[in-house]
Amino acid sequence: MFGSGYRESTSKSQPSRSSGHHHKSKQYEKPQPSGSSSSKRSHSSTQQQQSYRQPSAPFSFLFVVSTLSLSDLYLQEADEDRWGILKTPQRAVHFDERATDAPWPVFRFQNGQVTKVRDEEGLLWVRSNGPGSHGCVIGPSAMGAQLPIMEEFATYTVLRGGHYRPIVFMANDATAVDVDEASLDTMYHALHFDSNNGPGVSTVRGRQGELHANGHGASWVGKLVPNSYHHPNPAVAEPSKGLTGLLPVILGLMAISQPQGRELDAFMHGHWRDREWNGPRWSFQYPEPGPKHPPRAVMVHVCCDSLYNPTMSTRDLIANFSEDQFIVTG
Repeated sequence: MFGSGYRESTSKSQPSRSSGHHHKSKQYEKPQPSGSSSSKRSHSSTQQQQSYRQPSAPFSFLFVVSTLSLSDLYLQEADEDRWGILKTPQRAVHFDERATDAPWPVFRFQNGQVTKVRDEEGLLWVRSNGPGSHGCVIGPSAMGAQLPIMEEFATYTVLRGGHYRPIVFMANDATAVDVDEASLDTMYHALHFDSNNGPGVSTVRGRQGELHANGHGASWVGKLVPNSYHHPNPAVAEPSKGLTGLLPVILGLMAISQPQGRELDAFMHGHWRDREWNGPRWSFQYPEPGPKHPPRAVMVHVCCDSLYNPTMSTRDLIANFSEDQFIVTG
């Protein structure tokens, strides 16, 4: 384990472009474990983390990866910087709503592997107020009861710009909010790795750390990220031990490492298993390198497996998984 480490805030209340407020529809409610109450949550947190070390049931979490398409409006309005390179999308309407409203599958991580949730489980990704609003994973109703919402852990947008630009991310759903650099949650941050968890450990961060892996010979550089993220001075660097940090960002890296239009192959084909990444070499290649190519982006929503695994899928346990353990080794 790495210790307490660093934790990004995952509690957000951002306006949507459709309604002006971030809220869930009243027809949904959060499921509670049998016999639990809000007054018992802080008391049970320690017990949950102790059971995580010797679990009676396998730890799990759910996630959705939505491939974002750029709208015609972005292509009309896209600005170039002083070097003639296209800037990242700045407005929620710069993403194609029709594309982002697709029925994206829900995935489950459990027992060291990712599987697509079975249809009979009834877990669905929805945007309760329509395209342009924040989304959630809901479960099936029972005998007319309200539809349960799976408790959100975090939602991020990960964006790979054209050539000469770093990978960036936002701690929000870029289809639901405009970029506002007055708030850390609504601005893009370049992908950084810090070494606060020890030599050779690359911890995904924004606003701090280095623009390269902490350690030489990282197995995931050249696969999850381009070769430019290798340590620049391998002769003095410690051997790379693994990758950890912001879970939705790392899931996003897995998705955009795949060929365009096949982002979900990262999870459908078992590339991430037992904390090892076995995907192909970096696949983000344009037919002709150049600064005018538009960026690629994915939205990643991570939530608790609240309905089917309420004890072993909590925000605290997901935070432990993403901060104190390797997500990808090597």
